[in-house]
Amino acid sequence: MSSYLVLGASRGIGLEFVNTLSKKADNKVFAVVRTPESATQLHSLASKRSNVFTVKGDLDFVESLKAAATEVAGHTGGKLDVLILNGVRMASQYAGLTLDKFPDPQTLEEDLVAGFRSNTVGAAHAINAFLPLLRAGAKKQILAITSCVGDIDFVRGTEVGTNTAYTASKAALNMVATQFAVALKPEGFTVLSISPGYVNTFTEDPNDFASIPEPVKQLTATFKKVAPGFDGNPRTPAVAVSMVLDVLNRSGPEQSGSFLSQYGNKEWV
Repeated sequence: MSSYLVLGASRGIGLEFVNTLSKKADNKVFAVVRTPESATQLHSLASKRSNVFTVKGDLDFVESLKAAATEVAGHTGGKLDVLILNGVRMASQYAGLTLDKFPDPQTLEEDLVAGFRSNTVGAAHAINAFLPLLRAGAKKQILAITSCVGDIDFVRGTEVGTNTAYTASKAALNMVATQFAVALKPEGFTVLSISPGYVNTFTEDPNDFASIPEPVKQLTATFKKVAPGFDGNPRTPAVAVSMVLDVLNRSGPEQSGSFLSQYGNKEWV
């Protein structure tokens, strides 16, 4: 039996991690969400699988993460095998602006800080909150779900200069994961940042590519600048999660601290 905790599990990739991992009946899967009462898809899944547990937790509030860790410890005897950091602040009303186009310095600062609070600082708090459980667990794996836009060369190649609060905070998340990897190396941890690539989390039906918002389609068209063979089609969350878990399961402490794609290399789309 293995125990998994997924932060940001109400929809999309996070929900699919819970779905995929809980298919094995002897796994325990803890789905941490900001507002459990509104996570209808998660509730539906948990009602069918007794090994799925819904837990309240918010990356913006360290005390809620500590409370979540205490709750999980009560179900596992104080242990946790794998921590998956999927929660994210994706965008804001200023996501379409480049840094030189913000209306004023305060707005720019608030937007950047909000991204870092959730995507970077929140991840660091989450790792620390669950670290005592992970130290007592068997697998000692920490997986940070990151993004190709956290790679400097990828952004240079695509020349996309918007949504900096997201891209910069993901780049910083990669370094936070690497720093934890260095600190935890003597204990045999495997800490990875893995980008799932281009995944359809934009439509209710993950196979409905036609209804993906046009601005997203236009953005992904720029991926061809760095990947000429890219067909423009996203993966479903199920396929993306399968690929990411395959990379995680093929990795060990010798890969700890790496920033990888869904292929286990630097091929981002």
